[in-house]
Amino acid sequence: MTALLVAATAAITAVLLRAGVGKLALPASLAAALAELLGQAAVPASAVRLLAAGELTLALLVPFVGGATATQVVVAALGLAFAAVGVAGQLRGTRLPCGCFGSASGTSFGAMNIAAGAALVGWAVLAWAHPLPDGYRPAALLLGLNLVVAGFCLRNRRYIPMFFNAVTAIRRAS
Repeated sequence: MTALLVAATAAITAVLLRAGVGKLALPASLAAALAELLGQAAVPASAVRLLAAGELTLALLVPFVGGATATQVVVAALGLAFAAVGVAGQLRGTRLPCGCFGSASGTSFGAMNIAAGAALVGWAVLAWAHPLPDGYRPAALLLGLNLVVAGFCLRNRRYIPMFFNAVTAIRRAS
């Protein structure tokens, strides 16, 4: 059970980090999608950045104080909110990409938001039922950070050859 919780904690940490960084850097996509969902002219980018700050804070709290009931409740509430937005997006037939990871591409609010919300709620329940032993918290954080780096590398894999070509050129020059 500990291995499952370490993996789940790392995955939740990675997703929260990736989503928070994406929203903080590029809040416009999510702001536009929320405005469409809510039927408003606009949603301020500052509201999206506030959500991003919350996600980044949770990304740090999950591996370190994930056993605290308050952390579990906040993560579960965020998960329920994500799922509710996904359901509302499906019912209203929103079309703009959600921008959940700061990208202007992707799908509109719907099944992915519901799945993400369910994953957050599932982690909160698992962490409540089987608290992560203190000695495993750094492992969960380290694994989560590695997942984030791997995700960024996969997302931006077209740039990786340029990096290696530059390193090879530097080695040949010296």
